[in-house]
Amino acid sequence: MFAYRSLSADDPKIIEHLLALTPEDRRCRFHGATSDERIRHYCAEMTGRTAHLVGCFEGERLVGLIEIVLSGEGAERRGEVGISVAHDRRDRGIGHALVQHALDFAANHGVSLVFGYLPDNARIPRIVHDLGGTVNRVAAEAELAAPAPTAFSLCLEAIDDLGLLAADILDFWRRALMAPLAEPAPAEPSPPKAA
Repeated sequence: MFAYRSLSADDPKIIEHLLALTPEDRRCRFHGATSDERIRHYCAEMTGRTAHLVGCFEGERLVGLIEIVLSGEGAERRGEVGISVAHDRRDRGIGHALVQHALDFAANHGVSLVFGYLPDNARIPRIVHDLGGTVNRVAAEAELAAPAPTAFSLCLEAIDDLGLLAADILDFWRRALMAPLAEPAPAEPSPPKAA
């Protein structure tokens, strides 16, 4: 079963997920061959971007990730989308669900979603077309206009964000509250007694 929630840019699951992508998946996600070092650099810079991240989890494993980077001002404001799904979890609806979460975010923030993709990537155009967007195959760009916000889109984003808050609280609990309960360090041997 898959669960979706917002992620903070410094979540270690993100770099773990991106480094696990196959060379072909990296090429599609980053529009070219991408080394481990480049992925590490990209993740280090992620905290400085105005982005919204939603992950798809299977248990503790991050199997899908969508990143919406906000750019532009006023009427030119838009969300540029990057998406990846683990190769062994393809064709299970994860990409569609991630884009739906991004579309709810777009509705709540009044931005259209723009997907740049490689011409041989058939998945992005199919997902965008299925969700009522436009696809420009010549420019290899797809767009989903921001729908009007609804009570459902507002609630869904809040639920995603509560998942992020819950993850942060759980992490704090593990670090701060559980540390004192850890196994005690072995006692140091006593110095020998003088006779």
